[in-house]
Amino acid sequence: MKRDDHRARAMHTARRNGMGVPVATARRDWYTIRAQTPSAPAEVLIYDEIGWYGVTATDFVKDLESLDGDEIVVRINSPGGDVYDGIAILNALRGHKATIT
Repeated sequence: MKRDDHRARAMHTARRNGMGVPVATARRDWYTIRAQTPSAPAEVLIYDEIGWYGVTATDFVKDLESLDGDEIVVRINSPGGDVYDGIAILNALRGHKATIT
């Protein structure tokens, strides 16, 4: 490969997962859902892109359905992403029976 090809591939990989690790081998820890305990509400943390390269609505909704507490705290630090997945995540949170903060 030419040097420019390596640079382009490295930049593409870094943009795709933010770590420079090829996506096929990257860990999928872009979001975390922690179950509720007696002293703390459930917590949802989203710290990457919304959509295909990060948090997909399909995966998020599946995991959100497993929470059955009265309160969920959501923290989002995302550079953006797919608006349709973002809307689907928002609607899933709105539709959940818990109080969302």
